[in-house]
Amino acid sequence: MPLRDDEVVAWSARDGVDVEELLGEMQDHGMVRHRKVSAATGAWYPAGYYDSSWQNVSLRGGSADEFSIVCIDDGQLLGTADAARAFAQLHPGAIYLHQGDSYLVTELDLENGIACVTSDVPPWTTYSRANTQIHVERIREERHFGSGASSVTIGLADVTVVRQVKEYERKAETGEVIDVVDVDMPPTELYTQAVYYHVDPLFFHHFGIAEQDVPSALHAAEHAAIGMLPLLVGCDRADIGGLSTPLHEDTGEATVFVYDGYQSGAGYAQRGYREMTTWLRTTRDAIVACSCEDGCPSCIQSPKCGNGNRPLSKSGAVALLGALSSVLGDMPDAAPDQALNPTPSVR
Repeated sequence: MPLRDDEVVAWSARDGVDVEELLGEMQDHGMVRHRKVSAATGAWYPAGYYDSSWQNVSLRGGSADEFSIVCIDDGQLLGTADAARAFAQLHPGAIYLHQGDSYLVTELDLENGIACVTSDVPPWTTYSRANTQIHVERIREERHFGSGASSVTIGLADVTVVRQVKEYERKAETGEVIDVVDVDMPPTELYTQAVYYHVDPLFFHHFGIAEQDVPSALHAAEHAAIGMLPLLVGCDRADIGGLSTPLHEDTGEATVFVYDGYQSGAGYAQRGYREMTTWLRTTRDAIVACSCEDGCPSCIQSPKCGNGNRPLSKSGAVALLGALSSVLGDMPDAAPDQALNPTPSVR
């Protein structure tokens, strides 16, 4: 049973002991945790502390940092979220969806790991935007195809993904953007594996893709590839992430990354690398088969894009993926049990 703030005051007065100070010390050792149960009062709850390593591993991911989601209307614990998810979906002002019900996030307590929410929700939704950077730490394997302007490199690498939520959109029920609100969440780092491809600077001109369409073509191709990979490797779309850029600092070329969303990787990027030919060709075919004109959630739009699905070019993605498929040609996919030959290259 929780110990309410008024009970702590009464206990202290009765026994002449500063019970709140003692509870604070217990909280420092992970034994209890203070949660708000209303706008004006709170309560102390057991934190389930045990001196066991499994207590430091979240069932929702590889991060040991976990936030409790508490409704301040009635003190109910709605669930938990790891740090990356909390910063993206539980920042102050966010509209959080839980089992079909919407909640407004009133506070994200970074020190105590608590997200306070209320069911008193305004008539809009929110969508966070984040800056993402990928640093290549070690190349495990690379293969090169084509020559000159048609050169393509595909590879598998250990990477560090740095992500930071900087702002969020507020959207009316009609879908119209009301405004963009600044928010400064701490950056998160994920050390994982990524599959990637990068192309010669003249690749796009060589295959008839206009220079101004390069960012939108790369971005759309990245989204579509992320949407297709789960069908090939048996994961969920939320298990992977991606980044596309016209110029990456480590490759020196236009690059698309798709990475595992778990610390140290989960094998999805490795499978994508092994089945690169099938993956890219199938992705292109899926975009072409979509009946929309300029792109939709079924082909190139992503539900978790940190840039609000901008810019995107459906025709550019089709052209890019078609060019990649033509250069890779009939390159056979690696057998599922084929071991990768690590390339001890560090950038």
